[in-house]
Amino acid sequence: MSIALRTAAVLAFSATLLAQVPQQIARRTVGWPNPTAQGSATLEATVYFPAVIQGNVATVQPTPGGWPVVVFLHGYGLLGADYNVFATSLTEAGFVVVLSDTSQWDYFGQAADGKALYGALSAANQQAGGFYEGSFDMGRVAIVGHSMGGANVANVLLDNPGYGCGMALSPVLPPGSDLTQVHVPVGVVAGEGDFVTPWVWHALPYYQGLTQHESMRFLHVLDAACDHMNFVGLAGGNDAALEFTLGATVGFLRHCLSGDPMALESVLGPGVLAHADLMHSQHEVATPQLWLAAPATIGQQTRISLQVEGGPAALFAAGGLVPAIPTDFGPLGIDPASAFLLAIGLANAVDRVDVLLWLPYDPSFVGMPLALQGLGTGLVASHAVFGNAVLTLVRD
Repeated sequence: MSIALRTAAVLAFSATLLAQVPQQIARRTVGWPNPTAQGSATLEATVYFPAVIQGNVATVQPTPGGWPVVVFLHGYGLLGADYNVFATSLTEAGFVVVLSDTSQWDYFGQAADGKALYGALSAANQQAGGFYEGSFDMGRVAIVGHSMGGANVANVLLDNPGYGCGMALSPVLPPGSDLTQVHVPVGVVAGEGDFVTPWVWHALPYYQGLTQHESMRFLHVLDAACDHMNFVGLAGGNDAALEFTLGATVGFLRHCLSGDPMALESVLGPGVLAHADLMHSQHEVATPQLWLAAPATIGQQTRISLQVEGGPAALFAAGGLVPAIPTDFGPLGIDPASAFLLAIGLANAVDRVDVLLWLPYDPSFVGMPLALQGLGTGLVASHAVFGNAVLTLVRD
């Protein structure tokens, strides 16, 4: 493996570890000028960020390339600042979180502000000498919303200014919106105890409308103890529902924005799908989605999972990643010079292929890059295609 590829592997692995270490956090209110002609003239928000705190002064903790960002849209009659518990948890997980505090009662205004916030973030990130200069990775920005904000996640993504994925929490079904025009991955979480936006009338048709996603979609519905508010830390919260929702949200965002090789375990892993509080679950992949259940460690066994749309699938391993190589089966992302077939399997009842990987206890393996990519059925072609490629380093 070349020095450049090995260096890239170490940096990628280190970034993943950093994102999983709880961060010291701070928050700051902003009033950014709206760079568009639509929505609020001033985009007021509360920004939560991983911080370096010295005395009473907090600055954004530096990280190469900037932090992944979550723009959060609040529910009707609420403000972003009401979601302190949710935002704090996401920031501790390694995200900058921008809680929009505008359009408290304005459904259409909120959608316009959600679109404008992407441009405002970019401007703040590029402002020479500004507080947030270089703090945001504008290639890794997600939009998340609750209730009215959940509806507007879809409305923003219909005219997407650059968001990489979306997450809708007990969303209102967007009236008159063509959800088939949303192309990025989207997750939906709701509860059976929600009588404000009952999931069968809102979350379910919302999920069903996302038919043109180009990666994946999922719907999780929790039990009757999960109502419209408590699973996002409002109205006293519900610890179990909040923990589940945060786990699914963080995992989904890390998978979509950072390529975290273990993130999907908290979204589609067998423990999640068998969770006692999960009453209904649906998921679909446009291309196979691969993840590890645990770190690849010498002397231990780990599960590699590949989510497909049924049928047989193949798992390949290599010594590193490469820029995508076009093939008849879609982009190949692992090094073809060192690639080999690791396993072939058949999808189980939930369309997942599981492969158990055991690494011998050999200290010379520690630090070795391990790149993985699956080949299987998705929705984008009538034949097997390559899915996402992941990279990890073998641990001691």
